[in-house]
Amino acid sequence: MRKHTLSISLIFFLLLPVTAFSEEGLSFTETQKSESAVNSTVYSNNLFIDSPNTPEEAGNQSKEKKRVKELIEKRTASSKHFLMNDGTYEVVFSSSDVHYKDAKGKWEEIDSVLVDEMHIDSIHTDSSAEVYRTIHNENSDKNGYRALKSPFDVKIPKDISKGYSIGKDYDRLTFIPINAKNSFGVVMPGSPDQIKYRNVWANTDLSLTLTSTGIKEDIILKGEGSPGKITFQVLGDLDKNFNSGSLTILPAFLVDKNGRTKPVKVTQREQGDKKFMDFSWDIKGLSYPITIDPTVTINTSMYSTYVRKSQPTMNFQAAAYSLPVEKSSNDIAETYIQFSLQNVPVNATISKAQINAFIENFNFSTSVTQVKLESRLIFGDTWISGTTWNTKPSLNYYEPAASSVWISKTNYDAGQRNINFDITNITKNSYNNSKIVSVGIVCAAAAHTSGSLMTDNIPGSLSLGKVYNPLQLIVQYTIPTIDTTPPTKPTNLSGKCTNTCSNVQLNWNPSTDNVGVSLYEIYQDGVYIDSTPANQNSYTVTNTTIGKTYTFSVLAKDAAGNKSEPYFQTILLRETVQYFYENGRLHHIIPQNGTPKYYIYDLNGNLIKIK
Repeated sequence: MRKHTLSISLIFFLLLPVTAFSEEGLSFTETQKSESAVNSTVYSNNLFIDSPNTPEEAGNQSKEKKRVKELIEKRTASSKHFLMNDGTYEVVFSSSDVHYKDAKGKWEEIDSVLVDEMHIDSIHTDSSAEVYRTIHNENSDKNGYRALKSPFDVKIPKDISKGYSIGKDYDRLTFIPINAKNSFGVVMPGSPDQIKYRNVWANTDLSLTLTSTGIKEDIILKGEGSPGKITFQVLGDLDKNFNSGSLTILPAFLVDKNGRTKPVKVTQREQGDKKFMDFSWDIKGLSYPITIDPTVTINTSMYSTYVRKSQPTMNFQAAAYSLPVEKSSNDIAETYIQFSLQNVPVNATISKAQINAFIENFNFSTSVTQVKLESRLIFGDTWISGTTWNTKPSLNYYEPAASSVWISKTNYDAGQRNINFDITNITKNSYNNSKIVSVGIVCAAAAHTSGSLMTDNIPGSLSLGKVYNPLQLIVQYTIPTIDTTPPTKPTNLSGKCTNTCSNVQLNWNPSTDNVGVSLYEIYQDGVYIDSTPANQNSYTVTNTTIGKTYTFSVLAKDAAGNKSEPYFQTILLRETVQYFYENGRLHHIIPQNGTPKYYIYDLNGNLIKIK
């Protein structure tokens, strides 16, 4: 008898507020990495460097920007900021969370390693705030596994019949498999974020894998006699729309080994005071293995999804662990990406932006030598995460593609699986307007072994990474240098009475500044009256009165708004003689048409000389 394998995946994620890329030059030997492995590699240096094609290009690479340090204080759940060696900045947005908040409120690197509760003697403040709070408030039976450095709390049992749970922000759901045997899980060697259970149901295994966004459950039906329906008892406040605060279970679907999909029926029912969730499916006409994906999504500032023409009403957004691109005679699949630029400073000037992607699967006919992918602007700033083929946004096919890349099977087989799309112009335009960038990635053409170019009915498809090899948006930008140095104080302010003292001509020596003086402000008796340009060191005050005393002051101001200390001068206006005072003492006098006379005092304030 022929043996078949049926694989069912249950993926539970979180709705997390996020503010909210695989790299050029990285070499992955596997199509899937654990979360901890991904997070340790996707942020290495020089994301913008491509392989040199000429000696000149090779020489220019030595001048490429390098990261000096990460600006840890600018971290968010899914982004990092870096200071570059030329004083510019780079921000990297990821399609999956890369940080969690510890018990002190600091963003730390996610580590999805599962730890046996028997080995947790004490919980430290560098652990996730979610885990820290939960463990401190419970009496654990020490019969499970926890992830101490995750943005949410999970408890995965040693015996799967006890059920597993996931929680965030005081919302918690527990899933207990019905009619499950007492199967004890084993942490997989080389995969510390994964536990496998054997023979949970008849001829059925189960595995649980922790990711940065939740728990991925795989139920493996190994042959005849495995169940046709699976039921979980649900503990927690799950409403009729499969929402529980931060947790939301989205509609499920199944995919067979040939990529064909069907919806999965998911129903809730109550029996007495207990709540259950049933999963049932129709696999007629499909080929094993078959994966079933009910999913709980993450609320992020970067959406990524795909649509298929063959399933025009299917919503693949949350269930997608990879993003297909296809334009065959059987189907068309398009991938959409949306992200927010809110984490780029408001006064920044963007110099370059690109999307980095990792090719997880390249499955084209042997008659195809290369495939061309294009990134195109999506009309309109936003689209909903639940987009289907029937509701998909419009792509801009009226202008040249924002960026395109050719992918060869030879390079893919050699491990060259990182690609990037330059979307600098799109990003600049978005930054100056909505701060939302939406891009579609489509299959545009393929090269045939005969030398012909195919633009339709291209035999095969490929998929881009989303969770294990996440999409990334990298934006490089500059911000204006902040000038905080004020100009020097003007000196030797003097005044001359003109026109029977109805006007006073003020003169002063100029100030200096590290950048440059922009203007001088003039005040009369503490009240601003006017300003002069930097190259003018005199000003005529009008409407003054003979016999009155005035206090004038002048200060310098630069383009950054920094102001110098003011220089004060008090003047008694007389037609024949003008009297100038400083610090309450007569400083000098100026006859109407004569030479100034200065009064010199000793340290005690005694007049010692007039000159």
